[in-house]
Amino acid sequence: YQVATILTQTMRYPGALKHAQAAAAIKPSEPAIWKVWAEALALGGDAAAEKTFLAAQRARDITARRIGF
Repeated sequence: YQVATILTQTMRYPGALKHAQAAAAIKPSEPAIWKVWAEALALGGDAAAEKTFLAAQRARDITARRIGF
C-alpha cells in the first residue's frame, strides 16, 4: 500500500497499479488500498488495468460506497 501511494504521488503509475493490486490481494477489506488503486488507475491506467481492477472488486464484493466514492 505504501509503495503504491508513493508511486502514485510520483506519477509512476504502472508500478503503483502493481503494488496496489498486490496490497488488495493481501488485505481486501482495507478501503484505503482500493482508493489508491483507483487513483492510480484513473491517472495512468489503461483498459486492461481497468478490467483487472473491476474483476478484483467483483471477486471481493467491494462496492464504491464502501471505499468512499
